[in-house]
Amino acid sequence: MPGFTSKSRERLQHKPPSKPQHAPHKWNKPAYGQKTQLAPIDTTPLLSKEEMKYVQKCVGALLYYARAVDPCILPAINEISGQQAKPTEQTMEACTMLLDYAVATYPDEIIHYHASDTVLHVDSDAAYLVLLNACSRYAGHFFLGDTPPPPPTKPSSKPNGAILTNCKTIRGIMASAAETETGGVFGNAQDATHCTTSTRTQTTSHAYQNRQFHMQQLCSLQHSPT
Repeated sequence: MPGFTSKSRERLQHKPPSKPQHAPHKWNKPAYGQKTQLAPIDTTPLLSKEEMKYVQKCVGALLYYARAVDPCILPAINEISGQQAKPTEQTMEACTMLLDYAVATYPDEIIHYHASDTVLHVDSDAAYLVLLNACSRYAGHFFLGDTPPPPPTKPSSKPNGAILTNCKTIRGIMASAAETETGGVFGNAQDATHCTTSTRTQTTSHAYQNRQFHMQQLCSLQHSPT
């Protein structure tokens, strides 16, 4: 999408950083072996109404680009959008970091696809208690790959460009990381069902249109003067 990020930078009046930003959001260091994992707390002051509108513009400007081209920025957008009703100075810092990465350091990302058996594959993952208000998040990478081998052989399809990337906040508070992973698999499975249903509908529609076209061609040939 040439020119998309440059237009977003002009619209948001974002100044390029003095140093390249190689991460779209801050990294939450995992506490391995910790029995009690605490949720993050934001104690920074609230933003003004004008600054709140700027945060909302930032999310709106990059959401389509993230879904279509660069899913690496979806976690940052997911976190910022969850706070845009009551954004704080920490939210503004997250917006600045995201813009430094997406529109200044890596403005023209490219997504690559390769030929495959067009079998839907889904990689599911989840993060426990990484958002404010003790919320968790799950993600899913949907891509078309080769036909998997029969069990018990594990599928190892060649990675492909995503046809859909999920990054959603789980409603409710999860009791454990295992419950978060299970909820993420359930959510991605629901979207996988919608993807296969939509694909079948589009395939049937295209086949019907092609059949109608060939029937019209055949009728025109039969009624054409010799």
